[in-house]
Amino acid sequence: MNEAVPPKRRVPWPWLALGLIVVTTVVTYRGVIGHQFVMDDLQTVRDNHSVRSLRYAGRWFTSPYAVSSGRGSQNYRPVTVASYALDYAVWGERPAGFHVTNVAIHLGVVGLTFVLARRLWGDDWAAAGAAGVVALHPINAEAVNYVTARSSSLMTLFVLAAVWARDHASAGRRWAWGIAALGCGVLALGTKEAAVVLPVLMMAWERMRGSGREPWGITLWRSLPWWVLVGGFLAVRAWVLAGGHATAVSGAGASIGQGVLLALKIYLTSMGMWLWPMGLAVDHAWPIAVGGWEAGLLVGSAVVAGFGTMTVARWERRIGWCLVWCLVALAPIGMLPFVTRLTLYQDHRVYLAGIALAWSVGWGGARLVRRYTPSPVARGAWLAAVGVLVVAVSWADAGRAVAWTDSAHLWDDVLAKYPNSPLAYNGKGLILLDASRLDEAQRSFEHARRLAPGLAVVHSNLGVVFTRLGEWDRAAASFEFALKINPFSPFAQLRLAEVYEHQGRVDKALVLYERILRNDPEWTTGLVRSAALLERRGRWEEAVARYRRAIEIDPDQDEARVALGAALLARERWAAAREAFLGVLARRPDSYAARFYIGMTYAREGRDDAALPHWLEAARLNPDDPELLIELGLLYGRRGEWVDAIGWYDRALQREPASFMAHVNLALAAERVGDAGRAISHYRAFLRTAPHDAGYEGLRTRAQEAIVRLTVVSRTTAEGEELWRG
Repeated sequence: MNEAVPPKRRVPWPWLALGLIVVTTVVTYRGVIGHQFVMDDLQTVRDNHSVRSLRYAGRWFTSPYAVSSGRGSQNYRPVTVASYALDYAVWGERPAGFHVTNVAIHLGVVGLTFVLARRLWGDDWAAAGAAGVVALHPINAEAVNYVTARSSSLMTLFVLAAVWARDHASAGRRWAWGIAALGCGVLALGTKEAAVVLPVLMMAWERMRGSGREPWGITLWRSLPWWVLVGGFLAVRAWVLAGGHATAVSGAGASIGQGVLLALKIYLTSMGMWLWPMGLAVDHAWPIAVGGWEAGLLVGSAVVAGFGTMTVARWERRIGWCLVWCLVALAPIGMLPFVTRLTLYQDHRVYLAGIALAWSVGWGGARLVRRYTPSPVARGAWLAAVGVLVVAVSWADAGRAVAWTDSAHLWDDVLAKYPNSPLAYNGKGLILLDASRLDEAQRSFEHARRLAPGLAVVHSNLGVVFTRLGEWDRAAASFEFALKINPFSPFAQLRLAEVYEHQGRVDKALVLYERILRNDPEWTTGLVRSAALLERRGRWEEAVARYRRAIEIDPDQDEARVALGAALLARERWAAAREAFLGVLARRPDSYAARFYIGMTYAREGRDDAALPHWLEAARLNPDDPELLIELGLLYGRRGEWVDAIGWYDRALQREPASFMAHVNLALAAERVGDAGRAISHYRAFLRTAPHDAGYEGLRTRAQEAIVRLTVVSRTTAEGEELWRG
C-alpha cells in the first residue's frame, strides 16, 4: 500500500531576504561603535545629568530641562530621555552603547516596515523591497549615526507599532490590541512631539487598507481616540513647557511669508533628497530669507507636486495615500520656520515620512520585476542589478557614517558640500576653542558671523573667545549683542554676568543673575553663581539658601555642595560645613576638596585625630598643595611631633619655595628641636617673602627678634659666628 506523500514545504524566501537585509544593515553600520558624541549629543547625553540615574525618572516627565543640559533647549521628550538613561545604566558614559541602541531601533523599524507592507500589499516581495529601502537608504544614515536623532527613529518605531496594533484591532482581534495601539501612541508622543500627526496617519492607513468606499464619517469616528490622545499630550506638554522660549535668529526671514516659503522648501527638499540623496549633510547652508526667483520656483514646484499627487492617487489609490502619509509626516517640520531659523532641514526628520515612500517603492519594484522576468536569464539579471544596488547604497551609507566619526569629520563634511554654512564655521570654531587655538577660533566665528549676522550663538561664542583673551569690553559687547538677537539666551546671560563680575560691575551682574533665575528658577548653575556673588556681598543666608536649593534640585551638584561647605566654613559653622563636604565624599570618595575641607572642620573644632586621616588621604590624592602640607605640619606641631611637622613643611617648600607661611612655621619647629641655624635661615626667608602689610607685622617682628636671640645664643659656635657675620 502506497503511503501519502507529505506536501513540500515552501521556503520562506521573503523572510530569508529580510534576514539578509538585517545582516547587511548590521555590517554596513558596524563602524558606528567607534564614533564619538557629536553636536547635540554633548548636551542631550554626555553632559545631561538627567540621564545619569534612573532616580531622576520623575524629572523626565515634569521638567522641560530633562531633555538637554543646554538651558536654551527646553522640550518635552520623556521617553527619549528614558532611553538615554537606560543606555547609561547599561553602558555607562561610553558612546558605543548608545550607538548600538540606535542601530537596534533602526532594525526594529525595518522589521515593522516589512510586516506592515505585507498587510498593505499582500505581497511578500513588495514587503522585502520596502524593508530594504528603509534599511539601507542613505537618508536614514543620520538617524542611525547621530544619537540625538534617536528621537526620530524611536518615534517611528512606536508609530509603526501603533499602526500594526490598530490594524490587528480593526481586523476583529481582541480589544487588547486597541489598548496596545494607544499605548504605543503615548510612547511615540513621549519620544518626539512630531508624533502629533498620529490621528491623520491612522486615517491614511485605514484608507489605504480599506476598499476606498467606506464613508469618511466612519473613518473620522474611528480616529477620535487618537485626537483625544494627542490633545491630552499637547495639554501636558504645554503645562511642562510653560514660560519657555524658542531659539531665535533675526533678519529678513522673520516674516510669515518667508516662513511659508521656507516650509515649502523643506517639503520639496525632503522629497528631493529622498529621491536623489546626493547632498546629504547636517546643514545645507540655507539663507534666512528666500529670494524672489527661488520663491517663484518653490511655489511652482509645489503646484506641480500637488497635481502629481492627485494624478498618482487616481491611478493607484493606495500609492496616493502613501504620498498623503509622507506629506502629513513632514508637516511638523514645516512648522519650524515659524519657530526658529536653525537647521530647518535635517536628514533624520524625513525618517517617518520615508516609510510610506518605501512602501510605494517596494510595491512598484515587485510589480516591475514580475512583469519583466519571463525567463531565468531575466531573473538573474534582476538579481544582479539588485545586488549591485545593495552594494552601492551600503557603500554610500558607510561613507555617510564616516562623516559622523567625530565633530571635526562632521563639520569638514558640511563645508566640503556647503562652503557657506555658518553652522559649520561655528562648529569648527568650537573645536578650535576647545583646543585653545583662540586666534583660529576667532576667525572661524567671525566668518560665521559674516555669513549669518543674526545667529546669536556665534556672537556668544565670540564673546567666549574675547573672555579667554582677556578682552573684557569686547566680550561684553559680543554677549550684549547676542542678547539683542535672543533676549532669553541663558548661555549669553550667564557669560555676560561673569564678564560683569570680572569688570567689577557687581550690581549689573547680580541683576542679570536674577533675570536668569526668573526665567529658569531651577537652573543650578545660575543658583550657584548668583549665590557666590551674594556671598561676596555679605548676604550669607541668601547665598546658603541658594546653594541648598541647587543641591535639592540636583543632588549630584558637587559644585554647589563644595561652595555651600566653604560658605559655612567661613561662618565657622563647622558641623554644617562638614555635612556638605561629606555629601560630596559619599558620591566621590576621591574628591580632594572634600577630604581637605572635612579635615579643616575637624581641626577647627580641635579634633586633630579626626582631621588627620582625611588630610593624609588628601595628601595622597594631591601631594602638591602647599596649603594642605602646611596644615599637616601645624597639626603635627600641635601634637608636639616636631620632626614630622618639619617634614611636612619641607614638602610644602619643595612645591612652593616662596611660601612664607611654610618658612615661618618651619623656623618655629626648628627652634623647638634646637636647630638654631635652620631656624634662622627660614626666619630670614620669611622676611624676604612675606608681604609688607599690617597683617604680618607681628610675625615679622617675632622673626627679627628670633634671629637676634638665636644668633646670640649660638655665637660661641662656628656656625653661630658665621650666622652672626651674615
